[in-house]
Amino acid sequence: MPILVPVDVSLQFCPLQRAHALAILSWRYPPPYDVYNLAPDDLADLLNPQNAFFALMQTDNTLAGFCSFGPDGQVIPIL
Repeated sequence: MPILVPVDVSLQFCPLQRAHALAILSWRYPPPYDVYNLAPDDLADLLNPQNAFFALMQTDNTLAGFCSFGPDGQVIPIL
């Protein structure tokens, strides 16, 4: 049985800044997850306040991820 070591991971949400967006645009995922790779022209969408993108920052101020609470982040139910 593996030994589990507790890790203190604290994340803080902050409005996505241009530097965050540029870093996110450089992230690349291998297949089959490459559908999540963003293109340079996605910069405007990431920075549009109406899309409500937020950066997830670790306590050491490292970018850990991002999310949207705007229309882009909504899941539309399929009936």
